[in-house]
Amino acid sequence: RDAPWHMPVEIEVRTIEELRRAIPLEPAVIMLDNFDDAAILEGVRLIREISPRIRLEASGGILPERLA
Repeated sequence: RDAPWHMPVEIEVRTIEELRRAIPLEPAVIMLDNFDDAAILEGVRLIREISPRIRLEASGGILPERLA
């Protein structure tokens, strides 16, 4: 905390349970890895309710047809 610089932290999670444990740590970014569409929606809802400042990323099987 006393450092003159800030390095953002990103946490990668593979399950909703891991996501629940990561949110209170308030990283700059949480990556939802290989989540299906329903889990992505649940993850977004959880993060927005608890800590809306956390940025989100999704990886693993993200294809153009899934973006809608």
